[in-house]
Amino acid sequence: KLSMPVVVEMLVICFHPCWMKLNMLNLIKLKETGTYEDGTTVTGAAAYAAYGRESGPIFRRVGGKIIWRGEPKLMLIGPDQTSGTEAWDLAFVAYYPNAGAFLEMVTDPDYRIAVKHRQAAVEGAARR
Repeated sequence: KLSMPVVVEMLVICFHPCWMKLNMLNLIKLKETGTYEDGTTVTGAAAYAAYGRESGPIFRRVGGKIIWRGEPKLMLIGPDQTSGTEAWDLAFVAYYPNAGAFLEMVTDPDYRIAVKHRQAAVEGAARR
């Protein structure tokens, strides 16, 4: 089941010129404790690591790769981080050869199973 913001985001990506490469900035805020639908709890970091292990092969199969990864520590220009509302735990840029590759990944049956870990792990995210 996809949320409305995700559906809108996917539609925007669908209209991205199919021949253009896609570099997607991901900003991730992890939950302290991730909870799965069955009630199992783990740290958000552990759940996100499981997401990476299970979705990584699919990401690579469609031609995706991480072209930059960093740990956000300071924002010179942007939202106020002192309130904690815009403090990110992870930041990376994911490359896709085109928008179709991204859509192939997110509609893959195995990816749709792996995404449960992301849902358990992530408190907030921004993709640009």
